[in-house]
Amino acid sequence: MFIVSISIVVSFYFIGMMICRLLKGQYRQSSKLSKIMTLVLSSLSLACILFGGYWLFNSGDSELPILYRLKTMKTTEQYSLPLANPSVPGSYQVKTLTYGSANSYRKEFNAENSLITKPVDGSSFVENWSSIRTKTFGFGSDQMPLNGTVWYPDGKGTFPLVIVVHGNHLATDYSHPDMLI
Repeated sequence: MFIVSISIVVSFYFIGMMICRLLKGQYRQSSKLSKIMTLVLSSLSLACILFGGYWLFNSGDSELPILYRLKTMKTTEQYSLPLANPSVPGSYQVKTLTYGSANSYRKEFNAENSLITKPVDGSSFVENWSSIRTKTFGFGSDQMPLNGTVWYPDGKGTFPLVIVVHGNHLATDYSHPDMLI
């Protein structure tokens, strides 16, 4: 919208400049090429004013068909099955299992029933790993700990898998309990 408004203002400037030169008679001794260029620029400026003005002042047509309106999609067959609210506690108790490095300073990964993992080499994925990072975290890019928590239902059956990932946060904040996918 800003660009359209600016182009209209610039077009008015060009048309005003050409009208001023025309009234002063400056086009009488001009070459044929100069007259043609003036006519083309005037036509483009006028078209820009007309189309831009129409675009700015027209409210549009809300009756145009939109292929995927939410009202029509909700009535389709894919939403016909009633689903339970996933935020309501279910009938199973939830257990947790942690896994992480053996020498972690974080107590949840050194618990009695936690799984011990080997560090992974992430140097292929991380560039410019500084010595300050190594001192801060206690590991380098070639010895990254593999830490995490698994929540699972206490019972028999097939259950969906929910993966917990970390997102955009400070590097010194813990990342494993952040977001669910």
